[in-house]
Amino acid sequence: MKYKFGEIVKVSSDIQVVIMDEKEQEIKNPYSGVGYILNPLEIAVYDLLKGCERLNNYELMGKCINWFMENNAEAYMILLD
Repeated sequence: MKYKFGEIVKVSSDIQVVIMDEKEQEIKNPYSGVGYILNPLEIAVYDLLKGCERLNNYELMGKCINWFMENNAEAYMILLD
């Protein structure tokens, strides 16, 4: 699926993100250094998750983690587990 910069996407009933990238990008696990290619929607959810982590919003962070577990388990295992 193609996304446009600035597009608002409702990912689930609890998660809404703004697309800030138009192409896939490699995101690296900050602890292991291992990278994984994410699509623009996955990048937006990942960015939201990391923002929640910094702001101690563990409820929304958990919802983002669950989204990754359900939608891209491999990325979850490499980037977030």
